[in-house]
This record gives sequence, structure tokens and C-alpha cells, in this order.
Amino acid sequence: MATSRRFLTAGIAGLVVVAASAAIVAIRSSASNPPRPFTQQERTSPTTITVFFSGPAGRPPEDLFTPRLGGNGWGNDELQSYTDRYANARMDGAGHLVITARRESYVGADGFRRQWTSGRLDTLGKWSFVSGTLSVRMKGPNAPGTWPAVWLMGDDIGTVGWPACGEIDLVELVGRNSIAHQTVHGPDRVGKPYALPARRAGRPSALTDPAGFHTYSITRTPGEMTFAIDGQVSGRVTRPDLSRTQKWIFDEPMFLTVNLAIGGWSGRPTPSTPSSVAMVVDWIKYSAATDR
Repeated sequence: MATSRRFLTAGIAGLVVVAASAAIVAIRSSASNPPRPFTQQERTSPTTITVFFSGPAGRPPEDLFTPRLGGNGWGNDELQSYTDRYANARMDGAGHLVITARRESYVGADGFRRQWTSGRLDTLGKWSFVSGTLSVRMKGPNAPGTWPAVWLMGDDIGTVGWPACGEIDLVELVGRNSIAHQTVHGPDRVGKPYALPARRAGRPSALTDPAGFHTYSITRTPGEMTFAIDGQVSGRVTRPDLSRTQKWIFDEPMFLTVNLAIGGWSGRPTPSTPSSVAMVVDWIKYSAATDR
């Protein structure tokens, strides 16, 4: 769990193939059936949404995601520069979104020279949710110095900043172990960050196949968050779990981020770290809470 990782810089271009309706309906991308944006009703009303990545190989997805750019370390001493290049975020033609970190010298518009590039995509201003279940099926590289993550932050990050906006980590994988870290971050009464792991029996969840596909989920209801891995509950965080000095700020709209960082909490890459490593997202599903 990082202590201060949440800086946003200006981003351009859009990304993702989207399907949305009251029931899960896949809208596949093709010349005759191109991707479409969410309708206003889909943005503001409870619904079920499924995101597939079925477009042509080498193309970025459309609409839902915005790439974030920069090599400023992102508050964590990260080593990559995030770009909006197809080489760092693209569809693979087999139904996946692939975010690739590459060992290469690169200077972005912010002037920072980095020896790695990668991708960071989020739905800020395009889609967020307050309650319901969000699931992401993905796999990350199992290599030293790699740090793939799927996580949420509050829509108000632009006005209140981090940690006041809150953060929920569906999963963070670090290349030095096989642990699936699921954590919530928020502010205390004086604005300092706290981190609360979502664990059962006091231990984080270990993956038997850390380089394979797994489904990571979060169910949000007022005052409670339930985490799951491959359909099995992996931990909960509730309002009473917080201390008297910790603020609960997790019942507000939050947007999704997927990214592959290098360095930071995961440590530095080693000579055994491949020069190209990938985080692969199979699908994203959201279902509004109805009976909890």
C-alpha cells in the first residue's frame, strides 16, 4: 500500500469498448457496430455495465477511459513515464486491454526523463459509482519491480486532493511476492493519510497463480466494503473498523483507475525483469446493489 501515490496530471484522448444496459448486453466493436459512449441515463441511473475489449489489435479502446500522462514519480518514486501511446495501452485483437511497461528512455511533455514507459487509464468525469459491485478480471506481470493496480478514488480529488478523496484498492500486485493487496486509504481528522488492509484472519490473500487471470471485486454499501477474489470473500472494511480519529469518506462517487507502475512500493526492477511486461484486462463488470 503506497503512502502518497495519487497525483493526476492532464490527460488527453479517450479509451474503451463499452456495453451497458439494465441487463448485461455486449456491444462488440466492428466497422458496422462501433463503440458508443454511455447515455446520460446510464451515467446517472443504477444499471449493469459490462466492458469488453473486442476491437482491432493495436487500437486503443474508446470513450470510457482517459490516459494520464507524466513521469513525476506520482508521489511514490515510480520510475515510469505514463504516455498515451498505443505501445503502452491498446487492445490486442483477442478481447483484452493490454497495458505494457517498456524499458526505454523517454522524455514526456513534463520534461522528466525516465527509463521506463507505461500506461495509466481512468474514468474520472466519465463514469463513477457510489454503491454496487465492481469486478475486474485481469492478470499482471510477476516480475521484480512491477506494480499493476486496479483501484478507485473519489470524484472530488480535483478539489480536496488525496487522501481526502479516499482510495479503495481492488488489487495491487507487487513483483516481489504473490500477495493480492486490497486496501482502503483515507484521511484522519487532521488530514493525514491512513491505510487499512482488507484482510481475513489478519493475513492478505496469497495467489497460487500470481501471473494468471483472477477476478477482483469490491461491493460497496453504505458504511461497508466487501472485497472478493475469484468469487470468494477476501476481506471487509466497515465504518466501525476505523478509529475515532479516522474519517469514513467512502460513501461518495468514486472512479476507476487501471495502471501498471514500475518501482515505487514494488521496489526497483532487477536484471531479471523483462524489458517489456504487460498487465492484461479481460473485462470489467459493474452491477448496482439491490438487495443488501
